[in-house]
Formats: sequence, C-alpha cells, structure tokens
Amino acid sequence: MKTGRRGIVRTAVQVAVLAVLVTPASAEPLELFGYAGVMGEWSRQDFQVQHFMTLTAEAQIDLYRGDAVAAWQRVSDQWTGLRDAMLLHVEIVRIYMLHLRARCALAAVGSSLGSRPLLASAARLPRHLSERNRR
Repeated sequence: MKTGRRGIVRTAVQVAVLAVLVTPASAEPLELFGYAGVMGEWSRQDFQVQHFMTLTAEAQIDLYRGDAVAAWQRVSDQWTGLRDAMLLHVEIVRIYMLHLRARCALAAVGSSLGSRPLLASAARLPRHLSERNRR
C-alpha cells in the first residue's frame, strides 16, 4: 500500500471506529461508513493501533446486537495480538481492554460457553488492575 493511500485508509478506519462511539443507536454503524472494505486493506502482519480500535468497535457492536459470545470470542482471539504488540503496556488501553473483556465475559454468562470460566475471567479484572497499581 502506498504511503498516501495508507494515510487515507488510517483516517477512514479512525472515522469509522469513532462513528461507533457517536452513533450508539445505529444497529449498523460501521456499515454506514463503508468500514468493511477499509480494514481489509490493512496489514495483517502485526497488530497495530487500528486493529485495537477495530477490535473495540466490533466487540461493542457485538454486545449492542446481543451477541455476547461473538464479542467474547473476538476479544479472546485477539488478546495475544494486543499483548504481543505491547499495547497492554499503555495504561489506558490495558484498563479499557480489561474492562471490555470483563463486560464480554459477564454478558456471555449463561451461553453455550459455560458460566464458570467466564465468571472466573471477569473476577480476575480487579486483581489485574491492582497488580499494576502496586508496581
């Protein structure tokens, strides 16, 4: 992807993801902004800020639509990418993602995934936050 095109794609991703934050009543916020084709052009070789933004937006949409299992699986599947990219070392990202992960887990309780592992995951949130505060 050429540098100029990359800048346009980066901006399009950011606008589409921010649209989720300002249009919560919309059932199809990302589709309204032509989002689907934009991230298809983004690099899959590593996990970047745009992937983080996309992950959070898509998980929020899954939760909004009532598909907590999809939200939980999406966050769980991409957690390694977040960790490997060292984005979880950024305090606000870590807090936001731990919160989102716990919300997804709690929302999926009672699903086919089983309640015990989901509740255990959500229960670890306060410990993860307090461990970081002691450092």
